[in-house]
Amino acid sequence: MSNHREKGNEAFKKGDFVSSWTLYTQGLSEDPTDPFLWCNRSLVNIKLETFELGYMDAQKARDLLTSSSIPNPNSPYSTRLLEDINLQSLLIKAYRRMAESMSLFGVSQRAVVILENLINHPTYSKYITNNKDKEDFNAMLEKCRNKSKSTRETLTRSIPDTNASKQEYIEKCLDMGSSDFDYPWDRKRQENRCSDANIQLLQKELTPYLQCNVSVGRVTFANSNSSNSSSSGFSSFQIGVFTEDDIPEGMVIWKEEPFLVVHPYTIPRCHHCARRIRGVNNEHPEAPPNFKCEKSNCDEVFCSKQCYEMAESRYHTLLCGKDLQPLLSLVRQGKSGNNDKNPMMLLKLFAIAKIKKISPLDVSNIRYLSQFHPSKPSSPSIHNTSTTLPAILIEYYLETLSILGISPYDAKYDFWIYITLFNILRVNVFGSPGYLCLYRFISLINHSCQFNITTLHLISNDEDRTPKYEFEENDMAVISSREIERGEQILASYCDPNISKMRRGMVLVPTYGFECDCEKCKNEDPKDLSSLYSIPLWLIKTPEE
Repeated sequence: MSNHREKGNEAFKKGDFVSSWTLYTQGLSEDPTDPFLWCNRSLVNIKLETFELGYMDAQKARDLLTSSSIPNPNSPYSTRLLEDINLQSLLIKAYRRMAESMSLFGVSQRAVVILENLINHPTYSKYITNNKDKEDFNAMLEKCRNKSKSTRETLTRSIPDTNASKQEYIEKCLDMGSSDFDYPWDRKRQENRCSDANIQLLQKELTPYLQCNVSVGRVTFANSNSSNSSSSGFSSFQIGVFTEDDIPEGMVIWKEEPFLVVHPYTIPRCHHCARRIRGVNNEHPEAPPNFKCEKSNCDEVFCSKQCYEMAESRYHTLLCGKDLQPLLSLVRQGKSGNNDKNPMMLLKLFAIAKIKKISPLDVSNIRYLSQFHPSKPSSPSIHNTSTTLPAILIEYYLETLSILGISPYDAKYDFWIYITLFNILRVNVFGSPGYLCLYRFISLINHSCQFNITTLHLISNDEDRTPKYEFEENDMAVISSREIERGEQILASYCDPNISKMRRGMVLVPTYGFECDCEKCKNEDPKDLSSLYSIPLWLIKTPEE
């Protein structure tokens, strides 16, 4: 037994689950193909109620035990599994923890599939030798089947038959779990995001873009519901941008090009900047001709050689010649709602990180950005602090690793990192149905319904994109919408400020994770926002759960 595993077990017995998680993770950094460590860490995640991570760790343990293609210093575990009773027992634990995690996550129908695969397997089912274990597995299966059935019936009753996509919506809901994304080991990183050193570095990097005198600073919030970029719940600080001089109305404060752009591969677009390009049948003849990747086995196209070279220098070398269709097919299922293009951006971020040999969370243009975290409601009667998370992120994650040739056992690309980046993107990206952009500095601007700036694409119409704007078409400008006095924080509205407070809350709470407490919101008729914090009925846990 490894030293980390032994110490992790001791911490677990004492109830110190965070230390136990850390010790198991350290052990996995040294031996990423140890199924005992993965299975043990899965149980820790269940105790920490990070069920989505508990599932993935247990699946990795199962795959190590059953796959003959995963290297091991001695021999594949799958070979030794046939005779080693300890490995057989571990496999049963892995299946149990996969099913338990998925059930507690809220996706009972996936738990049913896991249990049926074990119970009906001609070999693995024989490893359940204890009669009590057999009874437990059958009881768990029956419970998950009943939960899945009742969920489907609830959805069928609650959705009108007039809804043309009723069945599709039901299937989407059945694959939604819930999480509060509270990963204790990641809190320090989020707190350090607002450190003096990081603020000074951001100021230095923003200054060349400025056309007015502004500064980056720290914003203190009275509670975790304030109008920040994302209510992390871990700290009362956020990064903000402040004026150093009076700024008249209509001034461009700065212009910025996007760090990353993605599109859904539905029409001919540049794979670097998402600019519409001329199709093979001369669609959009005014658009530039496509510039194909210079490698004969690659189908990626660009609007210019410059875009190709920029993509090549950042991420394209890992995507060149790769088949993206499996990931695109998953994305087009539409199971991640408004975030459906984010997996394509995550693919590029993971590629950048692999090329640089760093964790994706350490990519310089990402590490200062806030992330989505469920709000802590202002009403003490509201207890829910979790939100929905599509289970299809599991497939997004594994397919991303497969495309990039990354081992799923590499700690630099752990599943919690993928989810954290997903939650960073969901509150920081800009775009349209045709493409999605991530801006480094504009994403630092906090929200207020009493905003003082607007952001504007310098060219907002696809049809206006001509060679004249070849390298600037996705640039965004920050423009003052009124006179801004020296010392004011620069603020944008993340929603239509002219709609009611309740409707603004319907955008801000589920999308960005906070309630606005600006003067406009305080002075409007008080509204009960508790309904905005309710999670779907099928995800509400019973007392025994």
